[in-house]
Amino acid sequence: MAALPATSSPAPPTPAPATAATEAPAPEPAPVEHRAPADDAPARDPGAREHAGPDGRTHVVVPGDHLWALAEGELATGATSAPSMAEVDGYWLRVVRANPQLGDPDLLFPGDVIVLPPVPGR
Repeated sequence: MAALPATSSPAPPTPAPATAATEAPAPEPAPVEHRAPADDAPARDPGAREHAGPDGRTHVVVPGDHLWALAEGELATGATSAPSMAEVDGYWLRVVRANPQLGDPDLLFPGDVIVLPPVPGR
């Protein structure tokens, strides 16, 4: 069996050195306001809601609540069909705007009081 002739391969390219002048540091993330859960929040019935007048109703958050489900449920109450995603999205945005105290609409704590604006057309 014949041996293969030795071949030389070119050296791999040398990476360019990184320079501090060309690499900008990553921006610092914006601070996030964190609220602690209310220690004195009473246990609530998940269906418990209080009337809030012409600006809508209030809902006391219980474990497992999130604004999308609350918006969807509010739209479905008294409706003849399930609300569309577009309807829920529009109403969800109204719920977020009606609750600036939340800071982060994805972060609810049991005992938080959420304003549910009036449903359009009702």
